Amino acid sequence: MGTWGPGNFENDSALDMVGGVLDVATVEIEAFRVSDRVGIDDLDQVVACIAIHLALHEHCDARPPEADVARAVHEKVLRIFDDKIDLLKPKPEHKTARRAVLERTLDAYVRASDEDA
Repeated sequence: MGTWGPGNFENDSALDMVGGVLDVATVEIEAFRVSDRVGIDDLDQVVACIAIHLALHEHCDARPPEADVARAVHEKVLRIFDDKIDLLKPKPEHKTARRAVLERTLDAYVRASDEDA
């Protein structure tokens, strides 16, 4: 209880904050997963939440994502991107670069979910 180490996340107060941030991110990810949201504009917020969850997991020892959620969101995000990105008329190099970032982020999310499996 209280402080048990010198690190930034080695105390109850900091870990309570991590848990609060993680709760916000995972609620948004789950809401996206089960929703009918399929617009390209829906991706930015959920992918930011995925990146936040990954950062908290990797750097603050937060719980990993659930495997079924990670896989479902991976598939849904890439499907929406592939189906809808051309509506925004992006430059080809931006489209390619953005998809690569999405793939890396989503693949890392799935890998993180497999760590405790």
